[in-house]
Amino acid sequence: MERGRKIDSPSFTVNAAAGALRPLSALSLISVNLLVLILINLLVLVIS
Repeated sequence: MERGRKIDSPSFTVNAAAGALRPLSALSLISVNLLVLILINLLVLVIS
């Protein structure tokens, strides 16, 4: 039982890390897109 737990814990931590990274990457992509939109809007305001 102890060996099984030791073998399962690394894979569980890897899965948890991968699951935590996926929403972080999605949030970073969304934030980057929002920043780009804000910069474009500012440029349009400055040009006009």
